[in-house]
Amino acid sequence: MLQPNGEIHVRHKTSVPFCYWNLPYLAERNSLTLFKSTPFKIEDYPGYNNKRGDGSRSDDPFPLGECSTFFFKIDYSSQLQNIDYMQMKKELNLRHRALVHVYGR
Repeated sequence: MLQPNGEIHVRHKTSVPFCYWNLPYLAERNSLTLFKSTPFKIEDYPGYNNKRGDGSRSDDPFPLGECSTFFFKIDYSSQLQNIDYMQMKKELNLRHRALVHVYGR
């Protein structure tokens, strides 16, 4: 994502209940768009070790089950549609007034 055309790759379980997270929807709500999804095959990633990540067994692996890799990019069009220009103008005016107050200009 550091590059203009960067991508975010998320590997996530797709079986119940994990499918209810609805990653494409969550991404869309944050100006990302899903452009590809592929089944995750652990054999394609030599040395990959999954971890629980929390609790007393955080370093323990867990059964992968059904998983996919989701590929996201920034959706610039949705960012533009979600801009509240009046709110932006108010915030800029407040910042300007704060600077004038601090620096006296």
